[in-house]
Parts: sequence; structure tokens; C-alpha cells
Amino acid sequence: MSKFTISRVALSDLTDLTALFDAYRQFYGYDSDIGNAKAYLKARIEEQNIHSFIARQNNHAIGFANAYSSFSSVSMRKTWILNDLYVLEINRRQGAAKALIQYVETAAKDHNAVRITLRTGFDNLAAQKCYDALGWQRNDCLFYSHDTTNETKKDTL
Repeated sequence: MSKFTISRVALSDLTDLTALFDAYRQFYGYDSDIGNAKAYLKARIEEQNIHSFIARQNNHAIGFANAYSSFSSVSMRKTWILNDLYVLEINRRQGAAKALIQYVETAAKDHNAVRITLRTGFDNLAAQKCYDALGWQRNDCLFYSHDTTNETKKDTL
């Protein structure tokens, strides 16, 4: 098993990132949509409103993490939301998710973010185990959402 290389995504990584992102969306029950996925990611990268990172093993893209900037009114500081974290099934349980999370933690600190938040499904025990092992703290907040589009697909993240 070789080590992972993690890097910030550039436009030159768009094809690899799109394939991973499309697989991630399918994992959550959405249909494959390479064209729209690529357009979405390209816009986020060009507009610089995403912090996107890609994991490679033996020069093959195997996982990614996407974080978005937000703000904390109470602390009057920047925060990050780790919105997407995905590793190809064949590459899971080898440390790629841990490496991506640690890279995001360092990048958030470098950008003066006061904290990173994420949410995951109650049934995603593997992810919870990873977050717990990395020292992430569960909180007692309830998250609510309101669908403004009347779409039938459940947006879990």
C-alpha cells in the first residue's frame, strides 16, 4: 500500500474530481450527471467559493473533500463546513479519509477559520468512527432544513 498525496484542486484536476463527485452523488441516491457535476465544480473553483482537495494513490484519484466558507456571528470569525467527503469503495479503510480530513483541518487553520463543522447520517457508523478517532466532537444541535425547490430527492447533506 502506497501513501496518499493530498492537494488542493486546480482546474487541471477537474476531470478526476468530477468522476469522484459523480460517484459520491450516486452513493447518496442521485442519478449520474457528469455534465452538470463538471459545470457545478468548475463554477465553484473559478468563483473560488469552495475549498476542494483531492487524494491520490499511485497517481490515481481515489477521494476528495469539499469545504465551504461560512461565518460565526457569535465569534465574528470565519468557519468552514466540510460538506463532502468521499473515498472510492475499493480504497476505503486505508487511511485516505483520515488524510483528507487532516489536510482540511490544516487548510482551515491556515485560512483562520475558527472551526470546521460537518454532518453525517446516523447510520454512517464508519464515518462516525473516523471522526471520533480524529478527536472531532459531537454536538447536541438539531439541524433543520427547508426545501425551497419542492424537489422530491432527499438532500441528506
